[in-house]
Amino acid sequence: MTNPNGEDPYRNYDSKLAYEFLNRFELKREPQALQEYSNFGVGLLGHLLCRKAGLGYEELLADRITGPLGMKDTYVTIPESAKPRFAGPHTIDGAKTATYDFADMPGA
Repeated sequence: MTNPNGEDPYRNYDSKLAYEFLNRFELKREPQALQEYSNFGVGLLGHLLCRKAGLGYEELLADRITGPLGMKDTYVTIPESAKPRFAGPHTIDGAKTATYDFADMPGA
């Protein structure tokens, strides 16, 4: 999904808003009736895993995944030294667009 204005529509969407949404959300179908990818779901999962581990998302990834696999050039927050190599997001038409960052749910 891209924003035609090139802005990040999720930059202020945080876990507090996610919990408020979940408290009022009503399922429209039975659980597991249909599977689909959800940025919201992945972001929430990352947030909950971090809470459970007591670590930040980037630290948790490094500790459990990228560190053990030797992935030394994988980032959540891209350092200045790696920015020239960052491909960045594009629209379906191939135009560059803004990155989308959920405020405190970076797993999305």
